[in-house]
Amino acid sequence: MYIDLSKLQVNSSLRHWVEKMDRQVSKWESQLKKGLLEYFVLLVLADKPAHGYAIAAALRSIDAFDVGEGTLYPLLARLSKRDLAKAAWVTEGTGPARKVYTITRKGRSEIAAMDKSWRRLITIRQTLGGVDVRTTRRKSL
Repeated sequence: MYIDLSKLQVNSSLRHWVEKMDRQVSKWESQLKKGLLEYFVLLVLADKPAHGYAIAAALRSIDAFDVGEGTLYPLLARLSKRDLAKAAWVTEGTGPARKVYTITRKGRSEIAAMDKSWRRLITIRQTLGGVDVRTTRRKSL
């Protein structure tokens, strides 16, 4: 949640505090996305084989985040090295060959393990915060 400070009539110390909190949330969200990138890329590949640009576009299309080439391609290389995905050069039509990534059986097993961890984190969040994450409404404790 971001607050449009231009529409608020507040004193400067409150404005400074709100800006600081926005920066901290933004920094936390950025770190969270970095931690989830491998999971999200594997989920994209679980749907169908894809080249790097298509993977980045899929993540952008669901508003996950805009991942740069300098982040995505090294991650794809690591996934290949760990046998979670395999890469092959594919020529489509008259265009140049593209490196297309396909999830492996080991990659699908990794998604299952990540799904389990994700469900555990949601349960912890619900338990600690008294919040139903499906509705983001506060539950009575």
